[in-house]
Amino acid sequence: MNPSSYIILGKKELTREKFSPVKSRVGLNKPEGGLWASPYYPDKEYISSWHEWCAIEMDNWLSNDSVILTVKDNARIFTIDSQEDLLKFINIVGVAEDEIMSKISYRFASPNFEKAKELFDVIYLSENGQWKTRFSCKECQYNLYGWDCESVLILNFDCIDKWEYKKLDIV
Repeated sequence: MNPSSYIILGKKELTREKFSPVKSRVGLNKPEGGLWASPYYPDKEYISSWHEWCAIEMDNWLSNDSVILTVKDNARIFTIDSQEDLLKFINIVGVAEDEIMSKISYRFASPNFEKAKELFDVIYLSENGQWKTRFSCKECQYNLYGWDCESVLILNFDCIDKWEYKKLDIV
């Protein structure tokens, strides 16, 4: 089941004008643009997986400014909870770089995010999926190493239902 709300640390507002369209980057499995968020867990010690990752790895990235958002009920969400889900995603959207590059090293294969945004509004990488897709098997052709925690990538701004600014006390 997909989370009901998401949080973005370090932002005070969301505007269409500041939303950059998602664009694949050859050799990288994270695109340019889009909007990155994490499922919001207000009752936990760490209010999101990103909050936890930053607190442990890069505490200078933490911010008391945040935006809490929800997506529309009809948002097209692709959930990656396993290596099999990642392979299914790749089979649907293809890879961004040419075949030669992807045959040289799976570590550099990038999903075709331009195609993904035509088919999906959100990519949700679950906590389980994050661990199962990060160099976890030598025979795996693709990985999402670098998507450091449970996260969502919003591909289409129009799928956002509502958002609100929230001042935190985490820094």
